[in-house]
Amino acid sequence: METYGLGVETRTLTIDLSRGRQLEVQNFTEALEHTELDVETPLGFSLYYKTGDYKILVNLNTGWTDGLLIQTEPNDSELSQAVDNVRYFSHI
Repeated sequence: METYGLGVETRTLTIDLSRGRQLEVQNFTEALEHTELDVETPLGFSLYYKTGDYKILVNLNTGWTDGLLIQTEPNDSELSQAVDNVRYFSHI
């Protein structure tokens, strides 16, 4: 955990693997150090990030989603508006 002006930073990256297992790490660089990725295929991931009052959840093909899902809190924050802009322009 680190702190950056907004409070304590936490993050969890969960990678879904082809044999029904999950790998839980802090970031993609750390995931590359795990030997599970040498013998299993990553099928998707879920990234949870929180600092202060801000939260973001990013899912890619993780069972209950089909494609990319991005959720932010609080919904009326500048971060949420930026994510909404990305969603809008990704559909053009």
